[in-house]
Amino acid sequence: MAVYLDDGAVAESLRLHKAPILERLTIKLGPHCPVNANVGKWIGNAVDRRVFVDVSSPVCLPPLKRLLLVFVVYKDDDSVVRLLSSCPILEYLYVLQHEQDNVTKFSVKVPSLESLIYFYRKAKVLDEEDIGRSLAIDSKILKKFFIADDSTNSCSIENKPSFDKAVIYVYSYPDDKFMRSLSSVRYLEIRLSVATKPNDIPPCLSTRLKIFEWKEYGGTSQEKQMLSYIFANSKCLKRAGISLRSTWKWNKKKIMKELKSMYRISTTSQILFSTPLAFKPLWTPFRNN
Repeated sequence: MAVYLDDGAVAESLRLHKAPILERLTIKLGPHCPVNANVGKWIGNAVDRRVFVDVSSPVCLPPLKRLLLVFVVYKDDDSVVRLLSSCPILEYLYVLQHEQDNVTKFSVKVPSLESLIYFYRKAKVLDEEDIGRSLAIDSKILKKFFIADDSTNSCSIENKPSFDKAVIYVYSYPDDKFMRSLSSVRYLEIRLSVATKPNDIPPCLSTRLKIFEWKEYGGTSQEKQMLSYIFANSKCLKRAGISLRSTWKWNKKKIMKELKSMYRISTTSQILFSTPLAFKPLWTPFRNN
């Protein structure tokens, strides 16, 4: 253990650290440590080559209920499986993944899991080869699911959980098998970068959707097609809340008239118009609920 009296000396020592593996780092702040000591910078210097997770031997984390994995670099796909299997009562999992983490298939097989928050950040590199990454979920009692993925990665869900809430922010429309796994969801929010119609009508749309909200509707041809598809296939729809994009204020009445004239298979449904601020999400992934 080394003792330093100078803040700069600590930072310089960690910056010059050349050992291939740092197995243990302990920082103790004494009574004379300055209040502005940059401890965060020291830790950053120590692990700036990233933390490498290799769960090669059996481990057990029996009391763990909440786990956050942020930009972790794993040895391989199996390291993820072994890590999660070591948490027998895990209820909440937050994952922020990136493409240099050595994982092609991120498998979440946790029987006790109730909430899953998953982000995938794709580097903005042109002409990058797509290696076919995927997210595989097998958690039968999963209630809340949030995914934000700006790549073309696939996602599969086994055992058809009884979702209460699902929020899907993806690059393109999920495949039909994925949408069928959401058939029991009570609250569904989808945000697409590229909107395409599914091959089959999702059951959650045709037999379950009762309340539908569209924020910042702009009246483009693509938006009209998507909204027409939803109206034409939502047999149980009771209320559609639509907030118009602020740039369309000058033509608001025309847009509203156009929307009211769209065919709706549910003859008892209503269309309500409001400002963007009127709609508040029922669930966000950052609240512990």
